[in-house]
Order: sequence, then structure tokens, then C-alpha cells
Amino acid sequence: MSTLKVNTIQEADGSAFPLGKILQIVSTTTESSTTTTSSSFTDCTGFSLAITPSATSSKVLIVACSSIEQDGSANFTHATIARGSTNLGHSTGGLVNSHEYYYPGQQDQEQPCTLVFLDSPSTTSATTYKVQIRLNGGNRAGWNGPQSTIKGSFMLMEIGA
Repeated sequence: MSTLKVNTIQEADGSAFPLGKILQIVSTTTESSTTTTSSSFTDCTGFSLAITPSATSSKVLIVACSSIEQDGSANFTHATIARGSTNLGHSTGGLVNSHEYYYPGQQDQEQPCTLVFLDSPSTTSATTYKVQIRLNGGNRAGWNGPQSTIKGSFMLMEIGA
């Protein structure tokens, strides 16, 4: 077995390598579920948290884990992360980023879904993040086990320079 101990990591020019530090974590688990028939993004119950960054240079890592489903074949459910009323995902569908989920699933199927996004809110004020879903056709979109009871989790981590 080998062990690597490092006191400092340096850039090629000899300067200190900037390492991020986790300054705070806010998290929750919930069994609340959300269903919608709306084609507009709808807030998901139990998936809203606030964090107050300690510096304007801090970043916030957002991680949401749950399940997603849709009712109605050949239609789509979209899930995204929002900061306040600002959608941080790609809201029109098509090619998706890691912080938006596009599920062209079969009727009445649930699939695991993890949304991840590193945000730069540039504030020291309390900032609320939430998961939102919308339906693109079909009968219903769901988040966090509308057809079964599971626990979903939502976490915000402040990353300092």
C-alpha cells in the first residue's frame, strides 16, 4: 500500500494551485412527489433549498437525485434546476446539459434521474435553488415517484476558492 502526502500543489510557474474548499452543505431528503400536466416549468415539492454564500466568488454545486416519469407514450418530461425564477437548464429540449434531464420514456415508466450543476451566483444573499419539471405532450409528467414512494435527495454545497 502507498500513501501520497501533499502539503501544497503548485502550478507550472511555482504559484500555489487554487484548490476549492467545501464551505457549507445544505441538504434534504423527501418522499414528496410532484405531477404536472403543464408545458411550463413547475416547482417540485420538497426540492427547494436556500443557501447563503459567504463570498461573491463562491460557487454552488447543486445535486438533485430522484426519479422521473411520464404518462403518455411518445412524449417527453423535462426536469431542470432553477435559481429563483431563473432556469439554469436548456429549456427548449433537444440536446441536454447535465443539469437538465430529457426523458423520452415509455408510458407509465419511472427512471432514475440525477441533475448536477455548478453555479456562480455572485452574491452573499440567501439564494434559493429548486427542481422544476414540465410536460411536452402526453398526459402527465412526474418527479420523485408519483407512482411509487421513494426518497429523493437535494443538496447544495458552497465551494470557496
